[in-house]
Amino acid sequence: MGGDRSKSAYYCELGESIHSELKGVISDYFLTREDVIAVYPEFTTNLSGNIEHYIDGHLSGNARIGFYNLDTESNVKWAVIDLDNHNKDEEVSGYIEKYLDEFKSLSNQIGLHYNMEISKRGDFHIWVFFDEPIDAKIVRTFFHQYNRLIGDKSSLPLKWICNIEIFPKQDRLQSADECGNLVWLPFFGGTDKIGAGVQDGKTVFLDADGKESHSPTLKTIADLEEIAKLLCIDLDKPAGDIAVETISSDALGSLLQNGVGEGSRNSIAFDIARKLKYKGLSISEVSPIVFNWNKVNNPPLSEQEIHKILKSVYSNTENSDDIEMMYLEELLSDETPLPTPIIGGGLLYKKTILLLSGYRKDGKSMLSLNCGLCLATGQPWLGFEIQEPQRVVVIQAEVVHQFNKRRLNRMLNAFEHEVTSKSFAISKPFSGNIVDTKNLDKFKNVIDIYEPDVLIVDPLKYYHHSDENDNQKMHLVMSKFRELTYLGPAIILIHHSGKPSLYSNNSRTNPRGASSIADDVDSLMEISKKKNDELNVQFELRYGAEPDNMTITMDSDYWFSTNTSFDIDSQIVSMIRQAGESGILKKDVENSLHDITGNSTKMIGNHIINLIDNHKIKTDGKKRNIRLFTE
Repeated sequence: MGGDRSKSAYYCELGESIHSELKGVISDYFLTREDVIAVYPEFTTNLSGNIEHYIDGHLSGNARIGFYNLDTESNVKWAVIDLDNHNKDEEVSGYIEKYLDEFKSLSNQIGLHYNMEISKRGDFHIWVFFDEPIDAKIVRTFFHQYNRLIGDKSSLPLKWICNIEIFPKQDRLQSADECGNLVWLPFFGGTDKIGAGVQDGKTVFLDADGKESHSPTLKTIADLEEIAKLLCIDLDKPAGDIAVETISSDALGSLLQNGVGEGSRNSIAFDIARKLKYKGLSISEVSPIVFNWNKVNNPPLSEQEIHKILKSVYSNTENSDDIEMMYLEELLSDETPLPTPIIGGGLLYKKTILLLSGYRKDGKSMLSLNCGLCLATGQPWLGFEIQEPQRVVVIQAEVVHQFNKRRLNRMLNAFEHEVTSKSFAISKPFSGNIVDTKNLDKFKNVIDIYEPDVLIVDPLKYYHHSDENDNQKMHLVMSKFRELTYLGPAIILIHHSGKPSLYSNNSRTNPRGASSIADDVDSLMEISKKKNDELNVQFELRYGAEPDNMTITMDSDYWFSTNTSFDIDSQIVSMIRQAGESGILKKDVENSLHDITGNSTKMIGNHIINLIDNHKIKTDGKKRNIRLFTE
């Protein structure tokens, strides 16, 4: 959220005049309902004439607010096109750039006034404001079809165009108790220069000329009928239908007969298939037509490419429930590389779930915090490679923030790696049944706002109200966590193990409850206590060879290490011996073994001191840049 800046400091930074201006803008242009707003993280909040308080908190960066798009009569004062690229995909960045170029060009030509918002993540939201409230159904219908037109003109993939979020998302509210979907407001934390604003997690408005603006464009469009006629947009069609067809019947006949050359084959094939689809033909009827057309092209496209185009037209329309299929040839020729694991060895990939289970008080939470800090910095964890820093969010239910502060301070003091401010976030205690839509939306909003690469949820039992031994009910619970991975993050889910049997010689413990809990994840990591506070770790992996069992112990700084004292001592001595007569710097030993084992340099340094004290190795006697030798 924002900082704890005082009001006076805030006024010094932003200026009282701008603050007042933005308050007026939010009240006049954005506020749709007088009874409810959304306040992060509480979300729906009933208003009692205290809107100025919430707006002040939003502008000062203390509590972000959002407004619900539809009023109680299902009218709206504004529409938003949400162009997000949460995963920072280069291809998607290219799509957004092409879309924006065409949107600006066409909108400026026809007089569609808009404001561009640069969000806190560097994404774009396009806002259109109306002179007076207008029927949400008309607005939805217009902008969905306008969006398809932009996609056609800029030759963007239909699948991507259809996935662009457009607000309002409902034609009307079904009851007075409904609110519809919320939109988080711009100007969070105020605004100054564009570059600084974005860097600081703020949002700004740009006008049609790309200049920073504190207010929406004043001359907005209340009646869209005239512009809809100009663009041949049918306001009577459902919002999700594509009304703009780029190929006339005569042109279609000519294309089918004569074919085309290189440079336009893909786009024309797509347009032909789409035209025929909207004439009511099925894919089985359209396929031979497109394949025969392709034969007269010079040169023809590959059969694989035609299959891909047909699949795109028929399976990637908005709200489609079609099963996406691949022909064997297409699959075998797909050159998309295997994904890089987030945690090496196949332990955790993007959009997968790792279940970390252990008996109570075995240190699961500490181990997961170790993992989170290593992920946030790109440092090895328990000997597993982490190739690059990840953005980590921890949602937990059991520990008040003061104790988490103490734990993390202790870990960080021994870690010796800087964790950037935006790479690690942890919740105050929160619990709620994830099967409940309201609680699921809270998870989704955290993902939307903080954009984690990895989401750690600790522990599972606080996020459902089901019988843990009921396979059907727990499968539903786990399916909700799987749904969260579709938004981008991998999930590390902390869970309890069943109580170890007194009559079994097997050290293995299984996750507590129904088998569907373990069945519905991609990787299992199970810890169980041994003698002398050691923990045994075992693995089951879906996408990699299972690592050997390991033994880990926790030191006084709450860090787990993978090696016994003897193992580390022997590795230290071996490194020094290999260095020969010239010896090796103490810091080089610490850093090298840290990279290999994942153990902290502080812990390795303690082992070196013990070896010196026990005359296993010797030093050059210096106090700085100490060089080590074998006895």
